[in-house]
Amino acid sequence: MPIAASNGFSMMKRNIGVLRNDGIEAGISISLPDITPDWGLRFSTSVAYNKNKVIDLYYTDKLYTSDYSLIPDFQIGKPYDTLYGLRQTGINAVTGLPIFIGKDGREIVPGQTQLTRDDFITLGHLTPPYSGSFNLGVTWKNLELDADFYWVAGGIKQYNYTYVRNRDDVNYNALRGLTQTMWLREGDVNKIYYSPFYSSAAIETLQYANTSNTGSSNYLRLSMLSLRYRVPQKVLSSTRIIKYATAALQASNLFTLTPYSESDPETGTLGSAVQPVITLNLSLTF
Repeated sequence: MPIAASNGFSMMKRNIGVLRNDGIEAGISISLPDITPDWGLRFSTSVAYNKNKVIDLYYTDKLYTSDYSLIPDFQIGKPYDTLYGLRQTGINAVTGLPIFIGKDGREIVPGQTQLTRDDFITLGHLTPPYSGSFNLGVTWKNLELDADFYWVAGGIKQYNYTYVRNRDDVNYNALRGLTQTMWLREGDVNKIYYSPFYSSAAIETLQYANTSNTGSSNYLRLSMLSLRYRVPQKVLSSTRIIKYATAALQASNLFTLTPYSESDPETGTLGSAVQPVITLNLSLTF
């Protein structure tokens, strides 16, 4: 926390307050191994709710890491990972910059209006409070199919705009000349987009989260799908060597359903998105 420089140093570490964590988890499992002589069924599901709240901050209701910070690091009554941002009302047709509404309804023009701490509102919290999973398993004779799903709900995340969208950013991916003939919408073939110039003050304002550059990070992911075949004993007995044998095909992270429209809803980045993995397995016991 910042302290007066007259002490000989400007920062010191200390306990800053009290944080409370609460949660509940429930699960259910159903197993019907002998629906018929050939068919079996298993189903299980779990759901969890976790929340945290700052109960007390010593000597203040909001804690800022510096005198220049506009967004509090912690606030009494809010989750520790609260996302703060600005309220956007539209786009200026002349400059192409967004228009924000601050305290008492005043209009905020990026690069021209001085932001204050009171201009920021609570947009949500980064960690989804709800999460759960469910598993479905079906057996038929010597075949076994399993599917595992995982989901989260209630979180919010800022979009990640790390894309090559104009000629100024081309050097990052060595795609020189690509943006000269790029198009973003149908009918924009060979349309050239210029690189607009914005002041550093305007760009700084655009870095903050707002009601337009954030979205729900809810998602449902097929985390695992597997198909396994167990070789019948009467087939193995003819070999006189192999006692047990299975062949399995497993796929992980095949798809994710989410309203989040940019990058990955779990990580919020493009490079760290969970990739699909397909595995073929053969197990033999002698």
